[in-house]
Amino acid sequence: MGGSNSTGRPRAMPPVEEVDIAAVRYKSPALQAPHLTGFSLRAFLWLMESPLLGPLITSVLKSQNNMPQMLQQTVIPERPMYFPEYPPQ
Repeated sequence: MGGSNSTGRPRAMPPVEEVDIAAVRYKSPALQAPHLTGFSLRAFLWLMESPLLGPLITSVLKSQNNMPQMLQQTVIPERPMYFPEYPPQ
């Protein structure tokens, strides 16, 4: 999905015009998330909503699942779209 290659350089995505949609396959990454129910879920939510521990827990979970690396280390050649390309239906 993103990330850098073995040399440490950012991965560059090809422009949309060069992408063959038929050849693209989505590879689902392996994610790790806590499985919580009952009191443990309540305690986890209480910690997540606290102003001191919430951001720390969020950053740990994101880094375990490589979320910061997916887009920060990927070069996207297109300009951002500020308006939808197609009209609403």
